[in-house]
Amino acid sequence: MTQNVTDRRKNISIYVDGSGPKPGEYAGKVGLYAVITYYTTATPGYGSSSTALPTQNSEQRQYPGGRTNNQSELIAILKALEFLNDYTDDWDEAVILSDSQLAVNAVNRHWKLKDPELIEINNKIQNLLRSVNNVSIEWIPRYLNTKADALTR
Repeated sequence: MTQNVTDRRKNISIYVDGSGPKPGEYAGKVGLYAVITYYTTATPGYGSSSTALPTQNSEQRQYPGGRTNNQSELIAILKALEFLNDYTDDWDEAVILSDSQLAVNAVNRHWKLKDPELIEINNKIQNLLRSVNNVSIEWIPRYLNTKADALTR
């Protein structure tokens, strides 16, 4: 019995984190850990139900951060959106996951920023959000963000 591949769906989860500068450093660090999951629906043959077969790839990236922890957390989200904007393949759903409540709530417009430098970074994020589709930005607890956190050390 042969299998027919009938559908291929791709989801991207990007875990991001940012850290402020260490003593003697000008800028902090940003880490991005992207997990790309492909779901291929295969139909085994006549009369059988289809099954979703997941496969995963991952990418890690590091970038310079900002002069404060909050700047670096927002820059991490900005870099994740740039990653998605430059990504050549289409995706069905993408989620950016951050352990910074300030960054997630500011980007999702639940909290208002007062610091001019944070506002400037958030404006860049908002502009990029208009150019990508099917992206959500969500908060996760710190203990679920260990791979992105490790990239900021």
